[in-house]
Amino acid sequence: MAWHGFGRTILFGALAAGGWPIAALLLHPIWSPGDALALYLVAVAAVYVAGLGQSPRRALGGGLLTVALGAGVLLLSPGLATSVAGAALLVGIGRVRLFGAGRPARTLALEAGTLGAGLFLAQAVAAPAPLHVALAIWSFFLAQSLYFLAADVQPRRDPAGELDPFDLAATRAEALMTPADEGV
Repeated sequence: MAWHGFGRTILFGALAAGGWPIAALLLHPIWSPGDALALYLVAVAAVYVAGLGQSPRRALGGGLLTVALGAGVLLLSPGLATSVAGAALLVGIGRVRLFGAGRPARTLALEAGTLGAGLFLAQAVAAPAPLHVALAIWSFFLAQSLYFLAADVQPRRDPAGELDPFDLAATRAEALMTPADEGV
């Protein structure tokens, strides 16, 4: 299911929020509560970015890039607050990569606004209890849904269109091997 859109992002946020209490029960015996939450938030960011992809190839690419960057966030983050900010930044990077075409200043302002509002709302309702954390996750994605209400938010198009990479390479090779007509 694609998560792009106002209502779908709210639905994704509700699903991600509902998954946290279950994940907390499963992850707390293995990791500390803060590490478990950081891991969960990076995983949620990767699933969300993958769901923004317009094609399976773009979804997989976005999800894998988010996982790779998320591993860096988890390894380099000194605490939970930086992990939360890093996971939010992963959502922003994924959206810019998949939707940010045209006006870069507008795109960055839109990202800063929605990510900042999401982090502000999440911090306002967050508490150590799993249900409060779930509410914070949903609040973050509630603010992220506003991104899709902005005018001219369209997915980036692949420069090669929807052609299969093999077909595109074969067409290019064929063009190189075909002699050009010289004055006919």
